[in-house]
Amino acid sequence: MACLKPVSVPFACSLTSLDLSNNINLPRLDDLDGVESAPSSWVSNLCDALEVNRSLKRLHLHSNCVNDAGAVALAGALRRNSVLAQITLHCNEIGVAGARAWADALEHNSSLTSLNLCDNFIKDDGALALAAAIERNTTVNYLNLRSNPISDLGRESLRAISRPGLTLSL
Repeated sequence: MACLKPVSVPFACSLTSLDLSNNINLPRLDDLDGVESAPSSWVSNLCDALEVNRSLKRLHLHSNCVNDAGAVALAGALRRNSVLAQITLHCNEIGVAGARAWADALEHNSSLTSLNLCDNFIKDDGALALAAAIERNTTVNYLNLRSNPISDLGRESLRAISRPGLTLSL
């Protein structure tokens, strides 16, 4: 089983975009002895790297079976990251707890401009938490929640956000 290992990167190197989408070399979360309460080791290692990141602006992690535990860990890393501008997490296994963690992270982050959480398992509670955070976070200008089990009430709460430059994809 391959695992993302921490590597030493010379300070002269400036990685600005990382695409680990649909990476067959990363272990699926359901291959980790059934442990779903903790993020997989590759997510933990990535979070450690994000906390000290000074150059990565775009991170694509779609179709990697990131569950709520992984989303909580990634959102926690974002709270301490002042560089990342775009994150793509579509086609994962993120639910309400993961969405709430992202909402909390958005309360403390001023660099993220684009968050793609489409095609996950986010329900109304998660959508409402994200709506409240997006109203207060003026940096995010794109939020994608398409193909999540959000009711009409949740969609209306998101559509009620009126902020210039904000694009919501529902």
